[in-house]
Amino acid sequence: MPIANKLNFAGGKCNEPGRLDRKLVIVTGANTGIGKETAAELARRGANVIMACRNTERAEEARREILSIYGEGQPTSLKTNIVNEKIKEFITPVKPDQLIIEELNLGSFKSVRVFVERIHQKEMKIDILINNAGIYCCPYGKTEDGFESQIGINHLGHFLLTELLIPEMNSASRIIILSSRAHLYSKMSLIPLNVEEKDYSRFQCYYRSKLANAMYAQYLSKKLANKGILTASVHPGVVRTEISRNDRFSSVVFFGLGRPFTKNPWQGAQTTLYCALTPELISGAYYADCAVAKPNPLVLDEEAQKELISASLEAVGL
Repeated sequence: MPIANKLNFAGGKCNEPGRLDRKLVIVTGANTGIGKETAAELARRGANVIMACRNTERAEEARREILSIYGEGQPTSLKTNIVNEKIKEFITPVKPDQLIIEELNLGSFKSVRVFVERIHQKEMKIDILINNAGIYCCPYGKTEDGFESQIGINHLGHFLLTELLIPEMNSASRIIILSSRAHLYSKMSLIPLNVEEKDYSRFQCYYRSKLANAMYAQYLSKKLANKGILTASVHPGVVRTEISRNDRFSSVVFFGLGRPFTKNPWQGAQTTLYCALTPELISGAYYADCAVAKPNPLVLDEEAQKELISASLEAVGL
């Protein structure tokens, strides 16, 4: 048995029964890591999944990989990554037409608007939006719209996407935003949102972007309560994915000495899957290892939320 599983570093697993037939799900960053595993698991539960990715070639490759493991006619489709025997009855092989690729660059407000317009023109109604894509501890850079990259992509791109997609969402739908336990360590102010290079800290700018994610999920829970739309923010765990490629120390921890104590991407997708399936989701809550966890106190601070939302609306031009 792997050390991670034996000592429970692998975290909670989604034991929720249920199917998502005829449900339409958007997963951003579905071409790799947690996003790819999330798309696969939701499709195995019957959902149609829009894989919203900046690089459509890599998305096509991910789609082929999913179908090669979980697709119809594959001997591995009902044997690989099954939580337990009871869950097997809710799993079916993935059909090619369940995985839909759409281009989306979260570092460009124009790309976000074009993506949403395509969804609108196709008269697609969304049941679950999963804001999964993100960058981590990258060197200083700016988005197409002039914002520091981590706040620009991790928060503002998803903020605009979500705000524009709300009218395209069915009642009783869900919005799941990937945050991180790292939000607990944020010490930089969120206001002003933008950060110049002289003030840039790779780690602190990542932490503050994840704090913004959790705060936004909490804010949306109140804003959308009368529409029946539920929200949650998620800590996936310490996961071995490509997101750590920009930081040498993290790469050593995730892929080297610390590998036995980290999660693989399938394990990292479990809490997202849980929040998509559980009938007992607490709207606005912060989840880790398939359970409610305690967030940074700022997440629940209504004045701080108002400041963040006001600045975000201005930044994206809404």
